[in-house]
Amino acid sequence: MEKEQNWEVLIKQFMKRDPRVSVNEFCRKHNVTVAELQSHYKQDKPAGVGEIIEVKPYRKKNASLLLDINGVRIKVTPDTDKLFLKEIITLLR
Repeated sequence: MEKEQNWEVLIKQFMKRDPRVSVNEFCRKHNVTVAELQSHYKQDKPAGVGEIIEVKPYRKKNASLLLDINGVRIKVTPDTDKLFLKEIITLLR
């Protein structure tokens, strides 16, 4: 992209992109680095709002995720009941 980019427009395009398009792909297409995109995204958001990260697919038979919410650890697997998990997280916050 040009030096004088319209970052506001680029951030909006990023937020509306096809979810199958990774952060790296989006940045490559628009000729910016992930760091530049993160920097401008953070400037437009108040503190505490999520950050842009690259999540790579990971498949494993026994895949699990360990959540730590206010000191309570919850092991989440693909079989975890989503409604139950949502209720527990709401309770812990």
